[in-house]
Amino acid sequence: MLLKHHLLQHNFRPAGQIMQTLVHASDLVPDTCRYAGLAVLQQGSNTYAECLQYYKQLLSKKNSRHREEILLEMTFYMIFSGHLQEAEETMKSYLQVDPFKSNSLLQGYAGLYCYVLWKEKLEDMALQAAGGQSSADLYAREALSHWRTLIGQPGCWDPFVLRHAEILVHFDEADKALDVLLQYQQNNPTNINSYRYLIEHNELHRKDSKLAEKFLRDLAVLDPSCPEVLQLAEVLLAKDSPNYTEIHEILSRFMDYPHNSSEIKAVELLTIVLRNVPIDS
Repeated sequence: MLLKHHLLQHNFRPAGQIMQTLVHASDLVPDTCRYAGLAVLQQGSNTYAECLQYYKQLLSKKNSRHREEILLEMTFYMIFSGHLQEAEETMKSYLQVDPFKSNSLLQGYAGLYCYVLWKEKLEDMALQAAGGQSSADLYAREALSHWRTLIGQPGCWDPFVLRHAEILVHFDEADKALDVLLQYQQNNPTNINSYRYLIEHNELHRKDSKLAEKFLRDLAVLDPSCPEVLQLAEVLLAKDSPNYTEIHEILSRFMDYPHNSSEIKAVELLTIVLRNVPIDS
């Protein structure tokens, strides 16, 4: 009743103190209690340190569910409060112990925090001029160490895989970046983005026409309605001896989808094809 009274009166500081007491007294914190406590603390005049202490209390409960999720929420809170460096260091320290160190998602975000710190340092031209490039690259290499085994595991790692490839390209390892993207696509054959990453990487760093056609064909098979189908049609039309019948089938399939039926570029490409396709096809 006392907690309800303080909440109704918008007395968030005493309400937060009650929630902290409840958390401290229990080994298993209900999710509703956990979320309510965080909402109370962040709505009130509680300091950053007080909110952080509440998170740490939740993490200290060995029997508490979702400890990995709580750790991720805590580092998000740190970042939103302007403490990215502290968030990265906190995540790294927790990843030294169970059950956190075996959690792939936490490893992914630990790498992402390092990546953002790396980008921030690269943008600081004064730091670069003072020889800070190698210092910045330490964060990049640390990000790679977090992601080294992640990409090879089943799962959707879209927030991390492109950054992984970007760092490798920065270190003049574009071929290795391609290998990473290929491995990711092979582990995620139904993820449309995994094909798009390959197409983009090839356009920027390899410019291999055979690879471009292969990646575009694979994507068109997975999703015949995607915009890249038009790119595939252009690639096929640019060949010395285009297979107009095949291109006609690809474009017709693309335009069968209602949202593509009036696509101007598709109509233009189809017009070119119809001028050349055999009448009996």
